[in-house]
Amino acid sequence: MGGWGRGMCGEVDSDITLHRHLAYNLRKVESDSVEQAAFESQLAEMATDPEIQAELQEIDREFAVTEADGLKS
Repeated sequence: MGGWGRGMCGEVDSDITLHRHLAYNLRKVESDSVEQAAFESQLAEMATDPEIQAELQEIDREFAVTEADGLKS
């Protein structure tokens, strides 16, 4: 009887561990989705920011010379 009880406890411990692992991963996926949405929102804001647009245009001007040097992108 002692062995049977220990076996059941081991299975219960294993189930608890599995449930904790699944719950952790579910929270992580939900958190990652929220973080991804926030990141995409920030990128959209940056894309319409006049200062960032001006900086990107300056970078384009600086690298325009390399476009004519025969390298293909």
